Amino acid sequence: MILLVLLAAGIFAWRTRATPDEREIQARLEALRNEVNASTKDGLGTALRATQIGSYFTEDAVVELGEGAAPIKGRETLMGMTARLQPRTAAFRMDLDDITIDIEAEAVRSD
Repeated sequence: MILLVLLAAGIFAWRTRATPDEREIQARLEALRNEVNASTKDGLGTALRATQIGSYFTEDAVVELGEGAAPIKGRETLMGMTARLQPRTAAFRMDLDDITIDIEAEAVRSD
């Protein structure tokens, strides 16, 4: 019986462990969350923070906030919104719940 429980626990641990890529993505998302939750009061700090937050996204990034909200398209748009909204959102905290990471292999081109 004990062997069966240990085997089941081992299989569960093996199937739920994160790959190095998944751990790297999770760390990057956590760093983004910390950056968004940091606050600044002066204008220069706000612009610098917007640039730092923008560094987490690609030029063609698309952020979807859910039903009823238009997607935010592009790093420059995200940075502009961050700079304008930071003073109004300083009282709020961003948290990342229920994140699932699916890594897909790149498509192989045959020319």
